[in-house]
Amino acid sequence: MAATMNFFEHQKQAKSRTALLVALYIVAMIATIFAVHSVVAGFAAGAGGEGMSDYREAWLNPQLLLIDSLVLFLVIGGVSIGKIFQLKQGGGDGVALSLGGTRINKGNADFAERRLMNIVEEMAIASGVRIPNVYVLREEPSINAFAAGFTPNSSVVAVTRGALDYLNREELQGVIAHEFSHILHQDTALNLKLIGFLFGLEFMVLIGLFFFRIGPAFLNGERRSSGKENSGASVGLALMAFGVALMLIGLIGQLFSNIIRMAISRQREFLADASAVQFTRNPMGIASALKKIGCPNIGSKIHNSGSAEASHMFFGSVGFSGLFNSHPDLSERIRRIDPSFDGTFPKEVTKLDPMTLQNEDTTPKKPATFADRLPEQLKHLHDISAGHVPGAAGTAAGTILAGSVLPDMAAGFSAAPPSGAPAIEGASPEAVAESLLGEIGQPEVKSLRYAEALLEAIPGYWRSCAAEPLGAEAIVCALFLSEDDQRRQKQWDYFIAHAPTALQAKTHQLYGLTAQIPSTMVIPIVELTYPTLKSIGRREYLSFRQLADGMIRAGGGINPFGFMVYAALVRDLDHAFGVSRRNHRYSHMVHALREPFVTLMSHFAYAGSDDIDEVRRAFSLGCSAIGIKADLLSAEACTHANLMKSIQILDETTDELRQRFLNAFFRCIAADGYITEREGELIRIVSAYFECPMPSFG
Repeated sequence: MAATMNFFEHQKQAKSRTALLVALYIVAMIATIFAVHSVVAGFAAGAGGEGMSDYREAWLNPQLLLIDSLVLFLVIGGVSIGKIFQLKQGGGDGVALSLGGTRINKGNADFAERRLMNIVEEMAIASGVRIPNVYVLREEPSINAFAAGFTPNSSVVAVTRGALDYLNREELQGVIAHEFSHILHQDTALNLKLIGFLFGLEFMVLIGLFFFRIGPAFLNGERRSSGKENSGASVGLALMAFGVALMLIGLIGQLFSNIIRMAISRQREFLADASAVQFTRNPMGIASALKKIGCPNIGSKIHNSGSAEASHMFFGSVGFSGLFNSHPDLSERIRRIDPSFDGTFPKEVTKLDPMTLQNEDTTPKKPATFADRLPEQLKHLHDISAGHVPGAAGTAAGTILAGSVLPDMAAGFSAAPPSGAPAIEGASPEAVAESLLGEIGQPEVKSLRYAEALLEAIPGYWRSCAAEPLGAEAIVCALFLSEDDQRRQKQWDYFIAHAPTALQAKTHQLYGLTAQIPSTMVIPIVELTYPTLKSIGRREYLSFRQLADGMIRAGGGINPFGFMVYAALVRDLDHAFGVSRRNHRYSHMVHALREPFVTLMSHFAYAGSDDIDEVRRAFSLGCSAIGIKADLLSAEACTHANLMKSIQILDETTDELRQRFLNAFFRCIAADGYITEREGELIRIVSAYFECPMPSFG
């Protein structure tokens, strides 16, 4: 299934599952309303209110049924909507914190936590999503994990301490690949909606408990105020009985909830297991992790009180078993991955010792395809020391670096195909476009191996800078500086006037080092800054955002790498900090979006060649894919401001239109028989904006 269904089909399936969830929720709500109405009718008949002398007459009373229905609809529906709103406000981070998670800070993480972060970073870069925040449930000794978030780029990943203690790298990689499958297939958004919907049904237990508790208080109040013990006793007992009845109905609601969880979740777990195997090409990794869960002294039980409502989100069952378990049988999951499994689980599993953990993550990984050559190509980067700025000795702080040490920022955007560019010569642009569409949201082992080698080649100094706020901000600012002398000086003057002194010094240092960064590594380094920048706080982010925008305006634009840095970070960080809201999806006719489409298509055409005839050919090929006839914009008209505006407009369209637009862009970049680095990074940026994760070109 994972191999035959593309990302857009998964989107359609996610919508159908949401429709199924709503339908099941409505059925459960109607059943709950009738159950509560039956209880209310019984009390009304017993009290003889409004002439209702028997139960049947009370149950069929339309006014009573209408009142009960409206009250319960408002209560259950309101509680569900409120819970979903609360989850949207907190996002995946809120869920992880509520379940006892602690966010990993690489600065003080132990070997096991750093190993986990390395695996998550590799998976994120390979699959084309933002590196998520990573949490550890440090009070949970079992083996388990989950992913949570309403969009792929805002999701988090969390694992139990037991998973870090007992799973080797291959096993942990299989578990994380399983969770990334949930992220890419948009199961995480459905899972959060499921929590909200089902919380409303289960809320009846709390309402019943409320009535049960106020019964004795009402009884005591009656005694003190009037001394009428019989009247007070009857009212108090009635409230307690009503509360017990509601709690029983709430238990029925919980039964419905478990059925809905089972109906929604079980097949998704099988799919995520299969996708993890496809991603890592290592079925024994995830199979071995599942076998360790079956060990009697390990398991996957979660002790946190909030785990029940989130049980369907976890890698393994959190403690429930039997018919209504949200997860498939453990043995069945293993047999689908490892048909030779005989059903025998290990009797004992021991913790990994710290030296084993350290050796696992420092052992060189076997690269593949382009990554075969990557470590050798970039080996010289490891010789760069933290305090050395090549060619900039004696440069005073606050003065822009001399022209002789400026990095060739445009070198990575050369029209000539770089070594290792995806070879598509001989294939038709239509075939290449179809192939690339099929890769969206479907990362494979070649992308993972590429990401592993790429991250391994990034010097520790850059990684440490990206992991702390000052360094992360300095990386972004350094990459914003233009390669044009006059524009760069204007940017630097603005920067000196508005940036804190510490940020000036750090940016000055890093800008000198940017000359040593191959274009292949720029975006991965920027990606490493995303979790750090997401943690700096809203006020500091707004100041940093204002500084970045000011640098762009001061320079009269932004260089190509700077644009990619800006586009890669700002969209999702703006949403994370509430600066802008997620765009609604509007249905538009293709021709109504002609102007932004032509602008973006012109950018793609210019990114692939310096030959104007080749540029025009690629542009025409892309436009013809959606039936638009237009003229290529001039190179001067293709400003980065227009590019950003066009991406934002096209981002507001429906899933179907975004698929058609991406297909057209793919045909454009495939027109000349190869994909340049600039085309590759640009299409990944646009895909990320469209929330269509494009795996790395490995």
